[in-house]
Amino acid sequence: MGTKGPAEQGHAIFVYDSPQIHPNLGLYFGDSLAGLVRTTTKQAMVTELGLGEPIVGSTMLEILLELLNQHADGSGQIRWKPIRGGNGRFTFSVGGFGQVINERFNESHPFWTPTLAIWQADYRRNRADVDAGLLSLDSLRGFTGASMRKYRVEADVLLPPEYLTDGWRSPRSTVSDNFNRANEDPITGWDEVAGAEWTIVDEEIASGDHSLSEAASARFQTAVDSDDHETEVTFSTDTSDFAYISALVRFAAAAETYYYGLIRAQSTLREIGKFVTGTQTVIKADNSGGGPPQLVRLRIDSADVLQLFDDDVSALSQASETSITGNLRGGVSGLGSGSSTGDNWSLTDLAVGVGIRNPFGGPMVLRNPLGA
Repeated sequence: MGTKGPAEQGHAIFVYDSPQIHPNLGLYFGDSLAGLVRTTTKQAMVTELGLGEPIVGSTMLEILLELLNQHADGSGQIRWKPIRGGNGRFTFSVGGFGQVINERFNESHPFWTPTLAIWQADYRRNRADVDAGLLSLDSLRGFTGASMRKYRVEADVLLPPEYLTDGWRSPRSTVSDNFNRANEDPITGWDEVAGAEWTIVDEEIASGDHSLSEAASARFQTAVDSDDHETEVTFSTDTSDFAYISALVRFAAAAETYYYGLIRAQSTLREIGKFVTGTQTVIKADNSGGGPPQLVRLRIDSADVLQLFDDDVSALSQASETSITGNLRGGVSGLGSGSSTGDNWSLTDLAVGVGIRNPFGGPMVLRNPLGA
């Protein structure tokens, strides 16, 4: 386990294919998830993480599950978030070992309590956005309806006690924009969040001049009903090998917080990562990409698996990614001097099904004509 860094404060558990010696690698847990961990090592972990109570688990796998359950924080404000189940399954993967748990998930599962804690923390945050005029109560009701389907429970089991009267509806929304309209600045239906301004030029979205050290991002104003969704966009042209147009998921309603997936010509880079209130963290990358034109699709599913697709082929994935949850919007980001362009953007709610693009141009929101 790594110790806290001098600037960014936090901890991580690393898996290597051979023994490592480094001053910031403070604790060694052995070479097996089933191996027993020494009491002195567990005590040192309690001290380093500031748990304030002993670790009960005996093996490394038991300790990992304990840290991501009893010692976690559903809001993510005090400590790391727990992992969670959904759609009737609980899965857990560990780097270097693959998927180590795949089992039935319901209200009696040990991880139901932290799963509910995450959901209710997300609901309260989204409810504050409703009160601030950033999200509609109808969208939040859809979030509840999608989550009832995901967790197979009734609304009164999910909703925080103070919001039991908020109600719910069946999930029913998919949104998209193919930019097939006259040039626009600013773009109807979008918010510019960071970096350069965004425009429509020749029926494509274009990012303006901005720093090579800062990603410019734009958020679609309409939410879908579930935080299990995918965004795709066609990366049409670039102005340099460094430039890109990327797909964003779980975009916060009022912050520069989202997951991103990008592909660019420079170093044939493919990358997934996150921005949390403007601070970037790279999650995973490789050098097997290429330049435009390219279809970029980023998915985050009910098991919190973050997955980047390169022209419909799975490229990168990260399991148990729960640091950003409950956000119901998507967007795009870009980088590079001069404008890069993209086309045919869509945000598909995985609780609903396959997205449909608007054949008539402009932003689109699909609603069930027969009601909920």
